[in-house]
Amino acid sequence: MSIDFGCVVVGYDGSAAGTAALRWALEHASPDGHVLATAALGREPVPVPGAERIARVGTRMSHDDRHLWQAWEIDAEAVGDEAELVVERGLPSAVLLRIAAERGADLIVLGRHHHGRLGAVLPSVLRDVLHAAEVPVVVVP
Repeated sequence: MSIDFGCVVVGYDGSAAGTAALRWALEHASPDGHVLATAALGREPVPVPGAERIARVGTRMSHDDRHLWQAWEIDAEAVGDEAELVVERGLPSAVLLRIAAERGADLIVLGRHHHGRLGAVLPSVLRDVLHAAEVPVVVVP
């Protein structure tokens, strides 16, 4: 099944849920569509690929940054050039919504992180994106 959307923004954080969302978007996007795996790093500095291998005074990569880049290296091998990784600083929901608006996205895809009993409370990123998105949002279980 193909969704005829030109641009799909995927919430990507290097987790299993982020990878599931990315794979869903790639499987269902139109052949000429563009898939943007979008990661937001909160207030942390934007990492540079390979930075952990470069000795720099005063530069440190957080555990979350390292996890993101290690996960992307694995996922990028599987998806090749079919998706682009966009990494920005900021609140994840705000970054996803801004990138979707700037790139003219037709769809936002998020993975569902299960927190708490039966996922009774929606995680804040999912809740905020569902509340404010101006395009359809797909939540991948």
